[in-house]
Amino acid sequence: SLEMLILIGLSHISYISNILANNNVLSIFSSIPLFTGYSIQTLPVIIYICIINTGLGFAFYFKAME
Repeated sequence: SLEMLILIGLSHISYISNILANNNVLSIFSSIPLFTGYSIQTLPVIIYICIINTGLGFAFYFKAME
């Protein structure tokens, strides 16, 4: 969602990232990676989750609302 992207973007601002990195509890939220972990091996799973799973979820939701 847009809110999550904004929060991830805020974690890359150096001032905010330094504050988060210096806190033991919140250091995990410092410089959150957005495009790591994607490879050609994980592409089928990403496509399944993004297109098939989400698309069918919307289709079944609207079908149930009829």
